[in-house]
Amino acid sequence: MGTINAGDTSPQLGVLLWNNRDGTSAVSDMNDCTLTTVDTQGGSNSPVVTGKWVSTKVVSMSEVNFTAIGGNQSTKKIKASGQEDGTITGAVNDGTKENSKANFAEFILQATPPLNAPADNFNFNIRVSYTFT
Repeated sequence: MGTINAGDTSPQLGVLLWNNRDGTSAVSDMNDCTLTTVDTQGGSNSPVVTGKWVSTKVVSMSEVNFTAIGGNQSTKKIKASGQEDGTITGAVNDGTKENSKANFAEFILQATPPLNAPADNFNFNIRVSYTFT
């Protein structure tokens, strides 16, 4: 996301999370899909995570407001348009957004460190978790 000063909000980062993009045969659906933030070791030992500095808006769920993610294992459920909660289908598709809405979740991320954020560089990751059968 680049450098963000305390009290400022980062530029928005749009993400398309595909399952089987342009797939010619079906694969397993992604179920129980969630997003959260973790530190670079996969834990929650960063102020970015514990302070919930990152928020998301899930476009494929028609959300209009951002929700903070991270901290105490706080996750955000995501899904593809028209699918059950937490589901991104693995159906055959042509890989275009217009024709493959069930095969991807679209979300926007932004970070807003608080005014009292410590002066330092903080690396973090966005974790996507899901199950499949």
